[in-house]
Amino acid sequence: MQPPKKPSALKIILTVLLVYGISAALILLLSSLIGFWLNGSEGASFALGIGVMINILVFPTVGYVLVARLKSLSDPPKTTIPGETNGQKDEARSN
Repeated sequence: MQPPKKPSALKIILTVLLVYGISAALILLLSSLIGFWLNGSEGASFALGIGVMINILVFPTVGYVLVARLKSLSDPPKTTIPGETNGQKDEARSN
């Protein structure tokens, strides 16, 4: 049975940034709509600023997730020899 292919780094980057971009746009839209509903145009601009601050706080988290996904992509695969147990691996290392 073939192991599943790992996605390319570009595909991971584009997916994470697309999800972040869509969620950032939704946060800005919803915050400005709520602000406009509560206090007219002044409330909308104030709430838009709040939405920008929320996005600035979320951006490092998105970067952390992206770096973690890319690091897991670059980790070498763990190869095991069929029929070898953990005790045999420890003996081989000590020799």
